[in-house]
Amino acid sequence: VRDGLAYVAEYQNGMVIVDVSAPATPVAVGRTSAFAASVALHGAHALVAGPNPVRIYDVSDPTAPEKVADLSVGDQVNDMLVDGDLLYLAVDDGLRIADLSDPLEPVLLGRVDTADRGLGLALHGDHVYLAAGEAGVRGIDVADPAAPAETWTDGWSTHANDVAIHDGWLWVADDAGGPDPYELADPDSPRKVLLELYTSSALKSVTPWPRVD
Repeated sequence: VRDGLAYVAEYQNGMVIVDVSAPATPVAVGRTSAFAASVALHGAHALVAGPNPVRIYDVSDPTAPEKVADLSVGDQVNDMLVDGDLLYLAVDDGLRIADLSDPLEPVLLGRVDTADRGLGLALHGDHVYLAAGEAGVRGIDVADPAAPAETWTDGWSTHANDVAIHDGWLWVADDAGGPDPYELADPDSPRKVLLELYTSSALKSVTPWPRVD
């Protein structure tokens, strides 16, 4: 949500832009047609992910979103986040990083491949934490986005589905339950803290509250 507009991924129905300035009476004002699994915003552009490629839309007029570019990542995109002019993507082969400084010509910069699918990611300073299924959580130094380097793996997760950062802590959603907390005093070596706060079934996602958008 930004400036009273919600950008909603509706899968086969595409991305829908909804005016939520009056929350009791939301109104759809714009729509795209291509499959949309997730949406991220970068300036006047919306990035829509699903099956390869990531589609980039100019949404300066939310009633008429216009596709201006494709970013081919060669894989299914499962999660993404924007930080400045950088786009981080969790894909079936791991992590991809792209440069969005020119949204009309996005450029892939770096990658880290994992043994299982990249399902969720979170950014903490110069580190990305990637939930990579049976490959656990991977800590990746992205200070040089063209040459990201894996620095840590959690060693605990049976199947990591999602991660979130809040107030210096990394939280992990896992098939074994959770959420599992890790202290990030040393980003290269997060410290697991045992906490008896577990679900009785697989935990597929985790979102900190309050959210900071």
